[in-house]
Amino acid sequence: MHRREASAHLAKLATQIHRKFLHAYPKDFRDRYTSGMERMFAEQVQEAREQARSTPLVLIVLLVRELWGVMLTAPAQRLHKRGACATGGSGWLAAGRRILAVAVGEVRHAVRSLVKLPGFALTVILQLGLGIGAATTILSAVDNVLLRGLPYPRAEELVVLSNPGHSYALFCDWRDRTSSFSEMAAVRNDGRGLGISLGGEPEVVPAASVSINFFGMFGAMPLYGRLLTGSDYNGAPSRVAVISHSLWQRVSGASWRNGLTLRVEGEPVEVVGVLAPTFEVPDELVGSSIDVWQPLVLRSLVAQERNRNTLRVAARRKPDVALETAQADVDALAHVLATEYPTTDRRNDGSPRLYRLIPLFEAMVGQVRPQLYMLLGAVALMLLVVCANVVNLSLARETWRTRELALRVALGAGRGRIFAQLLSESLILALTGGAAGGAAVRTGRGI
Repeated sequence: MHRREASAHLAKLATQIHRKFLHAYPKDFRDRYTSGMERMFAEQVQEAREQARSTPLVLIVLLVRELWGVMLTAPAQRLHKRGACATGGSGWLAAGRRILAVAVGEVRHAVRSLVKLPGFALTVILQLGLGIGAATTILSAVDNVLLRGLPYPRAEELVVLSNPGHSYALFCDWRDRTSSFSEMAAVRNDGRGLGISLGGEPEVVPAASVSINFFGMFGAMPLYGRLLTGSDYNGAPSRVAVISHSLWQRVSGASWRNGLTLRVEGEPVEVVGVLAPTFEVPDELVGSSIDVWQPLVLRSLVAQERNRNTLRVAARRKPDVALETAQADVDALAHVLATEYPTTDRRNDGSPRLYRLIPLFEAMVGQVRPQLYMLLGAVALMLLVVCANVVNLSLARETWRTRELALRVALGAGRGRIFAQLLSESLILALTGGAAGGAAVRTGRGI
């Protein structure tokens, strides 16, 4: 009894849903045909209840079929009502089928025509593929380097201080005695690398030591664990480190666990975090990919030496401070330091040792900008030559096909059909050449 009541309830619900479907038709159509369509659907539901064991599944199938019919016929009825289809609800469908059949026929004819001349087709496809692939590669490089900007927060405020090395004492003077910067960070590249043990043979990996706010300035995020904090800088030396994503995969097999320890230069170092793989280190500051990042902790005597120039320094200008104002601030401090430390902060001629502020974007791409623009122009010229060659080949081919086209016209083909045939052939060549160019770009990136 309970099962029969549930079946009746489902049948009633299906009928209500079907009635909602019918509202997609215009009102005059519903007035004429709704009652008959509802009666037919009710008979199908009753037959399903009497014969089928799985009534819910059968009702779902019936509803999907009815919805599909509504989707196909209701728009035609509405277009017919508005006068958009003069021949009735099925006219526009028939016209669409005819257009599709013509398009398919033209594509098949274009493919057969190109197969008859494989040398022409392959030459055009190869030229388009090489031209599109080269242009795409260079445009991607220009877009990544020159157009998108640097992948750091408020990158336009970042500057580096010229000269390849600075002392820690000078870094502290800039940090504490200037007012144009909101933050400043230093990094020391351990050029010789560090010898670490990965559980087997020792390996030398590139390493660097950074000040406390280095990662925050460049927007670095940890994939696992954490970054360096203030407590890691208390003591000399602090035996903690953050490692790169690639080194983490080699060390731990891509499984993070707390308390991971490496042996660096024979001593244990706790790995407190793993950098996200998307973090890009500024090459102007480090010069190479870094695998181990440690806190920059110096002994007091070493920190006071003004002639130990081992650091690269970056800073972030305050939002309301122009580059010229920040440069004047650094120059004013240089004159003061030349008086306080004449043996280290003066040049041989007695003038203060000045340092230029260079926007980080200019420091990283300024030297390659002209070469990239020249390469972009060369590739654009090459692509233009490729297009001219393809046009010449196509014109020569059409001249050879004059008799074929004349025969089609004599058989009744109008200008529209001739245009459709030529357009189909051109589209096939263009799409195939574009696919070849994309494959070339992907292959080049894989290599």
